[in-house]
Amino acid sequence: MVKKKLKSKTIYTLIFGLISISSFAQNSIQKLNLDKEVEELMYSNPNQAIIIAQHLLNNPTTSDENKAKVNLLIAKAYLAKGDLSSSLKSLFEEKRLNQYLSISDKAEVELIKSTILRNLYLYKESESEIKNCDLLIQNNKGNITSDATAFLLIEKAKHLMLLEKIDDAINVLEGIKLNANSKSEVKLWKTITLGKLYLEKKNLKLSKENYNQAVQISEQSNPVNLFAKTHALVGLTSIYFLEKNHSKVKELLDESLKNAEILTNISLKRTIVSQQIANYLALNDATNYQLTNKDFNKINHEADVAEEDATNVAYNLLSDEYAADFEEDKSVYYNALYVSIGLFSIVILLGAFYWWRNFQRKKNLDEIIRYLEITRNNLINPVQEKETIVKELNKRIHIPNETEKGILAKLKRFETTTKFTNKDISLAVLAGQFDTNTKYLSEVINANYNMNFNKYINTLRINYLVDKLKSDPNYMNYKISYLAEDCGFASHSSFATVFKSITGISPITFIELLKEEKQAIAI
Repeated sequence: MVKKKLKSKTIYTLIFGLISISSFAQNSIQKLNLDKEVEELMYSNPNQAIIIAQHLLNNPTTSDENKAKVNLLIAKAYLAKGDLSSSLKSLFEEKRLNQYLSISDKAEVELIKSTILRNLYLYKESESEIKNCDLLIQNNKGNITSDATAFLLIEKAKHLMLLEKIDDAINVLEGIKLNANSKSEVKLWKTITLGKLYLEKKNLKLSKENYNQAVQISEQSNPVNLFAKTHALVGLTSIYFLEKNHSKVKELLDESLKNAEILTNISLKRTIVSQQIANYLALNDATNYQLTNKDFNKINHEADVAEEDATNVAYNLLSDEYAADFEEDKSVYYNALYVSIGLFSIVILLGAFYWWRNFQRKKNLDEIIRYLEITRNNLINPVQEKETIVKELNKRIHIPNETEKGILAKLKRFETTTKFTNKDISLAVLAGQFDTNTKYLSEVINANYNMNFNKYINTLRINYLVDKLKSDPNYMNYKISYLAEDCGFASHSSFATVFKSITGISPITFIELLKEEKQAIAI
């Protein structure tokens, strides 16, 4: 009887064990399938990918290792939908799960941070993330994938493009060797970045080849990588616009806008709609131009709000990260007061920079709008005449009064010429022409114009351009790239950046303001 009971108990135990093992196996397979589904959807339907990923994170049976992986996928999905704030939060959350990430995943976290910070114009912080990734890969060569190294090179090329070192950036990308095992993401962003670089060089043939290749690669993914494809399509529209194939531009922009709406990416929508405005303008389609311009104002506002929020989040997270790093290494710092002062200083500096940047943008924009209200015939004033007053306070070096007056007089004559549109103009070249040294010239400009040499030259160039736009109505129909070259800028991108930093608005918007003003005067 006892043996019979023992036998029954053993059978029940075995049955319960088999059921538990089966249930555990089913849960593991289900999680694996969900992980895969998130990875497949993050660039085609990021909203759905995020919902599935959040379900995995909230599941109490999900391990920390899986959470770390899922969190990285969430960051990518938010990046695809243009939600930079949420993407950054997910990336900085990875710090808590850092021990569960592979070296390649850690490198990818740093590179995505770099991409987002660069999009928020935090260039130094972006470059810092690149350096962190580079150091991580150098210290773990045996444990890093070729894809991670390739992504680092792509990010370095983007940074070089920002510095206008186009040929260097192309050489970096050409050094990436792809193989059959390379991720499609690597192939996509290498070709898209090459497309941008060749477009900067005005090599439309090679640019188009790379963008078309990127479209093909994105369509081979299952499902289609809409995020990468849309970037490639936007690049192609720039090429067709330069080729004056406006019907093709319209076709590609319509497709791109649909993709951006699926991704719910407001930043991409702003880029696409701004190109639609330019295309309708080129087609003289006034009706669609006005309708699209109205939509653009709303989209632009939403994008600005999102960008401002993301910038705040970035500052806060960077400050928190610095604080955490200080806490980890506080044994190195002998006095806790130094830590507090350092953190406080960082927060104040970051806050001041953010306030100053927005204050300057608002100030410049207000000045332009106020001037347009006051003067109906002009857009902005030329460089104002300065009084030849010797400023003794706050000088870094002593300059004899007569010498300073002589340099100021030469600067006034220089401003009446167009020598500042020469791309080769530099502080050293101008100092040589003035028969003085660079220190004196730099100090006189700083003291009397309240700006450095580069800003001084850029301001002269922008005012020169405004005068041309004001005096010649046909000049407003020229391409932005021609306007940039005519007033001395080496590239379209640097011209647009400088123009916006001085006037507070983009060149396209500025020209439209001037057109509207002239039309109002005509009426």
